[in-house]
Amino acid sequence: MDMFGFKALVPISKWVPAPPMLTKFLPGHDARIKVMQGEPNTMIVELVLEFNVNLSCDSVTQSLSFNMLSSGIGGQPMLNLTSVICNAVTNPTMSSVARTPYSQWSWSGTLTDVPDGILDIIVNNPTSFDGTLSTRVIDHLVLRKGKGNNVMVFPESDYDNTDFNYTDGQYTFTHCTYGVDMFRYLGDFTLSWSNWTSWENVTTIPADVLSNSDTFWTGYVWCGGC
Repeated sequence: MDMFGFKALVPISKWVPAPPMLTKFLPGHDARIKVMQGEPNTMIVELVLEFNVNLSCDSVTQSLSFNMLSSGIGGQPMLNLTSVICNAVTNPTMSSVARTPYSQWSWSGTLTDVPDGILDIIVNNPTSFDGTLSTRVIDHLVLRKGKGNNVMVFPESDYDNTDFNYTDGQYTFTHCTYGVDMFRYLGDFTLSWSNWTSWENVTTIPADVLSNSDTFWTGYVWCGGC
C-alpha cells in the first residue's frame, strides 16, 4: 500500500465505481496566456480535457459553451469542430492524493477568434456513449488572456507610465485591461471616488480632479465574472 494510502474492502455486490469526472485541464484552470505584439495565432487557444472514464466524444463537444469577458472588444470564441480529437490516455499523471481517480480518456480541440480578456469555459454534464453515465455536474474553467500590461491577466503589472497622458489641457487615461466590466477613479486619497462607469477605451479626467499637488490618480476595476 502506498504511503498514507487506504483501502475499503466491500462485497462485490456492493461495490460502486467512481462516477465520470474531469481529472485534468490544459492549459490549466485560471491559466494566464501572455499575448505578444505581432505574434501569429494570438487568437487561438488549444484545450485539453481529461476524464477518468471513456465518454462520448460528441457529447463532450456538445457540452461545451463559452462566455468571454473582453470589455466589448472582440466577439465570442468558436470551437473548430474539425480539430476535435478523442483518445485514450496512455501515460496519465498520477496524483499524490490517495485514491484520486486518474485520467484514462482525453478530449482536445482548438478555440479560434479568442479575444483578450477572461474566458469562462463551461462543461455541462457530458455523458458516456450509451448515455447511462454522466459527470452530473457543470464544470467551470477559467482562462485569462492578454498582453503583459493587462492587470486582469497579470495583476503584478499594475503600473504603466504610458497609460496616463496630459495633452492640450486635458488629462486622459488609456485602458488596456480587457476583461473589465466597469471602473472608477479618484484623485484625493479616497475622499471622493467617481461613479462606477462602463469600460471605455480612453477616459477623459476632469482637470479639477488633479488641480493641485495634494491630489493623485489611482484606479480600481470591477469585473462581474472574475
